[in-house]
Amino acid sequence: MPLPVIRSSVIATLAAGCGALTLLPAQAQSPASAPAQRIEKIEVTGSNIKRVDTEGVAAVQVITREEIERTGKSSVAEVIRNISSNSGNSLNEVFTNSFSPGASGVSLRGLGQKNTLVLINGRRMANYGFAQNLQDTYVDLNSIPTGAVERIEVLKDGASAVYGSDAIGGVVNVILRRDYKGGEVGGSGGTSTEGGLNEYRASLAAGFGDLGRDRYNVLATVDVFKRDLLLASERDWTARQDTRQYAGGALNWASVATYRRTPRVPFASCGSQNPGVLVPGADLASTGTLCAYNPASLITLFPKSDRLALLGRGTVDLSADTTAFAEVSFSHNKSFQKAGPTPLSPTSVAYNPATGGVTVVNGTLPANNGSNPFGTPVGINYVFFDVGPRDADIESTSHRAVAGLKGLAGRWDWEVGAGNAQNEVEQVNFNRVDRFVLTQAIANNTYNFLNPSAGTITAAQLRINPVRRSTSKLDFFDAKVSSEIGALPAGPVAFAAGIEHRRESISDRPDALITNGNV
Repeated sequence: MPLPVIRSSVIATLAAGCGALTLLPAQAQSPASAPAQRIEKIEVTGSNIKRVDTEGVAAVQVITREEIERTGKSSVAEVIRNISSNSGNSLNEVFTNSFSPGASGVSLRGLGQKNTLVLINGRRMANYGFAQNLQDTYVDLNSIPTGAVERIEVLKDGASAVYGSDAIGGVVNVILRRDYKGGEVGGSGGTSTEGGLNEYRASLAAGFGDLGRDRYNVLATVDVFKRDLLLASERDWTARQDTRQYAGGALNWASVATYRRTPRVPFASCGSQNPGVLVPGADLASTGTLCAYNPASLITLFPKSDRLALLGRGTVDLSADTTAFAEVSFSHNKSFQKAGPTPLSPTSVAYNPATGGVTVVNGTLPANNGSNPFGTPVGINYVFFDVGPRDADIESTSHRAVAGLKGLAGRWDWEVGAGNAQNEVEQVNFNRVDRFVLTQAIANNTYNFLNPSAGTITAAQLRINPVRRSTSKLDFFDAKVSSEIGALPAGPVAFAAGIEHRRESISDRPDALITNGNV
């Protein structure tokens, strides 16, 4: 199907309660003899008004770095996907039969990935280039380096005016390390009792400079992750694709070379030209004897994954009241997945550019076709093993740069920032069948279904490898101020105002082979 090009320009103003007054609880008075202590106020996800960390205004769950390490999870995506508020409609790279393969998102409260906002240090990231269902955009959590994370704040309330409709389900705010000094090397590896799915991770973090003493700090992190491909054939439960011994079970094999008659008849070459065996049709909810095969060795349970993530962050105190900061990050993720070869039946369909819908690729052999022994037109169930499995390579590259200033002017906290982020994705789809060449070959009797290597049209002429590419971009600028502006018996009155301008775009570019209807 054709993939849409989406363009959007968004201007958001009045961030975080502009014109709204917030009452903060009064603090307990210390005994006169006790020394006065300065209580630092921080910005909590969901509000631009700073407060002490004991003052909760919304349901914010905080996952600390120590808790992340104790989980044993190898990525930010796995940590977030295991929180209780991530209740449904959340997809990751395991969903291989997807319009958005190779990425991992989060869906708070089951309201969808497009309704869950993901931030880094309170600022946005570029969406993944492939939108789920061609329209649901979301951030790929696999692009966030675990080694740079200080904590993760999850706002479970979707009513915050700071973020608008992007955060109907809630907000996930990843806070990076800010004043780290020293060096850290980490790694992990694992396998499974049944073999396969080997997984390795290595990380390196280095920081120098003390904000309190040196008035600067620089942090750099590197994360490397690798996971092997896992197929259904590598697990006992899925290897046989046969659950008939259980109530409601079935033989989940696929018909590979069978004439669709009543009863159905297998091709004579079932055991030689095709990797199938004769199977009683009743086991496949059909009649007659079928030529079928076990697809387990072509079903991907976990795709192969290779990831590299780099991040650098610098902070400099320009004066006692002004701080400059900058962040740069880069990630390169690769994913590989397998799938069975292209099937053909009388009801197979392909994209029709004339209507924007689909058209039937008629898997019916004419009476005069050399592969038809019946003398009348006959439908077939066939799988193009000679063309090869429909494998896919997905490669995603992301980069992000943010810089800004923040400080204190009198009693007013202020901050300004600007940034750019981009994600580029390329998906190479291997071993698809060109439906125009196939349709002509069936009509001209030039593809031999009984012995594919003997036909005039062979797998080399049928095979096409369409490529899909997409680029997602984000440019933004924001500014905000906040302060306590008065006092009431219940406590001080706080005020915040802000402005944000951002421009987002996605350019999803399918291969001409797809838009022309070859697939």
